[in-house]
Amino acid sequence: MPTRSRAPSLAARPTSRARHPLPALSAIALLALLPSGCSKGGSTVTAPPPPPPPEIVSVYPPPRSVLVDYLTDIWAQFDRKLDPATVNGKTVYLKLDTTRLPAVVSYDSTAQRIHVHSTNPLTLLTTYTIEVSANVRAADGEPFTNGYLWQFTTQSVRHPTNPFPADGGEDSPFVTVNWGGNETTPGPLIYELYAGLDSAAVAARTAPLVYRGPATQVVPQVRWHEFGTNYWSITVENPAQGERYNGPVWRFRTPAASVPVDSVDIANGDFGYMSIIPQRTFCQTGEIITGPNYRSFQGWQLVNLPSPLRFARARWLLSSTVASQDSLAGGVNVYGAFTSPACGFRVSGNPNFVQPLAVGVPEADPRTMRLESDYLTAYLEASVRRGGFLGYFLVSGRVVHFVSAFGNEAAYKPNLRIWTYHITPAPARASSPAAAASGALPIAHRARTRLD
Repeated sequence: MPTRSRAPSLAARPTSRARHPLPALSAIALLALLPSGCSKGGSTVTAPPPPPPPEIVSVYPPPRSVLVDYLTDIWAQFDRKLDPATVNGKTVYLKLDTTRLPAVVSYDSTAQRIHVHSTNPLTLLTTYTIEVSANVRAADGEPFTNGYLWQFTTQSVRHPTNPFPADGGEDSPFVTVNWGGNETTPGPLIYELYAGLDSAAVAARTAPLVYRGPATQVVPQVRWHEFGTNYWSITVENPAQGERYNGPVWRFRTPAASVPVDSVDIANGDFGYMSIIPQRTFCQTGEIITGPNYRSFQGWQLVNLPSPLRFARARWLLSSTVASQDSLAGGVNVYGAFTSPACGFRVSGNPNFVQPLAVGVPEADPRTMRLESDYLTAYLEASVRRGGFLGYFLVSGRVVHFVSAFGNEAAYKPNLRIWTYHITPAPARASSPAAAASGALPIAHRARTRLD
């Protein structure tokens, strides 16, 4: 059987001392040759390396992001806890270009985040820089090496704010709503008004779209929900930037069905008409002539109405002369003016002929037309509470001679009656001695009644 060769034993090997004698070593040198550790494996134990510098693991808003909410939370999150004494406005900066802006810097040790809150609202469509300097240190004392900075650009629209009626308050079912927060930016802004009885549907924008356009106040063409709560919200759109922002859902309630109403007959205001060809103006005459060749208007003294003012209904009766009653078949519409019309040398004002406030409806008397609608009632209320809606233009399909406030037939003079919710007793208004002496009363009649 073959045998395996075996390596020579250590005893049989020649020693290196015998072949290469070493010089004598000192005791200190011998100690230096001894292993530094005493582990059984004979491995060398070295000192632990220094900890790495702290690092940012996440920031918000993301770097180079655009259309960022100008009220956004700004933060930088680290991989370890920091020394709070090194996190302040002298080590962390909010900058516009190279200029440092006022900001409050705070540190959340639980989340390991630095937060930056601008003292002033951020400007729209503006690029900001956040810089975390190298002077920030970790809790273990390690410096933040070379620091870090990033940029983001703000959105192009402001949040809708300051609703009217006030959120949670009570108001008329014909109240004009408005809001603030708008700001001029490149390109026109478009506003959308959503409203309904379901707050979730309004928030989701599945509720009816009541208005879309550039205005920040809306006179409702149809009354708000009566005897309950209305929810509404605004979406602002900047088409030039391709941005839309949905505002919060607000609410207001209308008076309960049990609230009584007062009826008020309104005194006549300035009125007149102008023939277009030839151009002639007639003011405060016994008639108001309307027709295709005429521009005619009627004003009302809508001052000194009771406060708080909450309209419940409005009705305008307009009667023709006997000779013109057959011409009423051509129809009569009333339109609102955005500026105060005055007769004088010409019938002035800025009528809105896009949408009539009301379309005349025949009364039992063949000479009389009733002008009544939700839109007219809301417009009248806005005339008192907002101002600027002070005139009413009359348009008829045929030439009609209407009896004016200075006409000879008292029973056929124009009549505007307004019903208002009697929420609180109207406070007494001080009148001038001259007005008291003359007996001038802007409100000719008031009677407490129920609205039929």
